[in-house]
Amino acid sequence: MVQCGLKLALMMLATLKHPNIVQFIGACRRVLPVPLKLAVKQALDVARGMAYVHGLGFIHRDLKSDYLLIAADKSIKIADFGVARIEVQTKGMTPETGTFRWMAPILICKVDVVLSSKTDCA
Repeated sequence: MVQCGLKLALMMLATLKHPNIVQFIGACRRVLPVPLKLAVKQALDVARGMAYVHGLGFIHRDLKSDYLLIAADKSIKIADFGVARIEVQTKGMTPETGTFRWMAPILICKVDVVLSSKTDCA
């Protein structure tokens, strides 16, 4: 069922050709080896991107590999800010928002926690 939905989504995305839509180049479900130098560069791309987001006082709240897009030059672009919020130093944001497997451990434990950039990058 999930595989069928993914195929449909990829087929639809592949047909879209518009300057305001992400251009679909390809998809791969296999794990491919990445040279160490490139892996470090891409990890730094994510770190720089998240530092920028956090510097503006925003929290992504669902950062995971599915939302890291690879540009033609192999740099990383962070995507899907659908559950992002402005960082506040008070309680009130739903800590359960996001993808369970990618959450900071403190959010999984559901302890009384203030969401911040620190919980965004666990």
